[in-house]
Amino acid sequence: MSRFDHRPRPLPRGLTLAALAAILAVTAMALSQCRQIDPLTGTGTDVKVLNPTLNAVSDCMHACNATFNTDHSAEVRLHDATLQGCGSDSDCIHAENTRHHNRQLEIVRAMQACKRNCHSTGPGAAGN
Repeated sequence: MSRFDHRPRPLPRGLTLAALAAILAVTAMALSQCRQIDPLTGTGTDVKVLNPTLNAVSDCMHACNATFNTDHSAEVRLHDATLQGCGSDSDCIHAENTRHHNRQLEIVRAMQACKRNCHSTGPGAAGN
C-alpha cells in the first residue's frame, strides 16, 4: 500500500496578500460610501442641521476668511501700484516695503481676532 499525503497545499504567499489587499480595498470603498442615517425618517442627515452652533461658527470663520482675502488682495494691488510709482527711488521702495509689511501684519492680526471672536461670541461676530 502506498501512502499519499492528503493535506491541502497552502496557497502561495503572493496570492494570499493579493486576496487580502482586494478585501481591504472593497471594504474601504464600501465604508467610504456610508452616510449617517436619521432613524426616524430613514434619510441622511447633515451635521450642520443637527448642530446650529457649528453652522454659525463655520459661517463666521468663512466670513473672516473672505474679509482677509479681500483685504489682502487690495493690499497687494496697492503695494504693486505704489512700487511702480516709486520707480528706482530706493528710499521710496524701502518706505513702501515697510508700510506693506506692517499692513500685512495688521490684516493677519485682524483675521486672527475675527476668528477668536467667532468662538467666543458666536454668530454675527465676523469682521469685528
